[in-house]
Amino acid sequence: ALALLGLGLALRGLLAGFLYSNLRQDLVQATEQTARLLSLGGEALLGASLPPSLYAELQLIPEEDPKALAQEGGVSLERSPALGHRRLLLPEEAYAQILRGEEAWAWLELEGSPLLAYARPVEVRLEGQPWKGVLVVARPTGEVEAFLAQVVRVYLGAALLVFLLTSFLAHRLVGQ
Repeated sequence: ALALLGLGLALRGLLAGFLYSNLRQDLVQATEQTARLLSLGGEALLGASLPPSLYAELQLIPEEDPKALAQEGGVSLERSPALGHRRLLLPEEAYAQILRGEEAWAWLELEGSPLLAYARPVEVRLEGQPWKGVLVVARPTGEVEAFLAQVVRVYLGAALLVFLLTSFLAHRLVGQ
């Protein structure tokens, strides 16, 4: 029973690694697609082309202070329709990475729902002038976590069943 329980936890870990790796790949591809859409036609194309489970926001970064950016975010230029009026505010460390010209991964929360976010620095042109910007793309992780919780429940149930069956058989063998 303990071996089955250990196997179940190891399987959960492997599944989590696989599912989150795929989610990260999806976010990188969605960021590329979003960047292309923004360069072609802006928000109108975002609304028609992005799935409702994908949140995207293009922010202008008017200052170099990651702490201030983490509190207020950059100036929101474009947002996917799924995001509505809400904002994708990155943590201070992520804004610091963006200001250094690096990509950033962050865990966010949007109205109580956990999100995995990928952000990359972009150049934003306003009135012909280049500005620093960040493109943030995020996806909820609730479905992944629900699936992993289901796997754990199944394995705990199976481990309990094996334990009870083994105990019953051991009791019968000792009784004979």
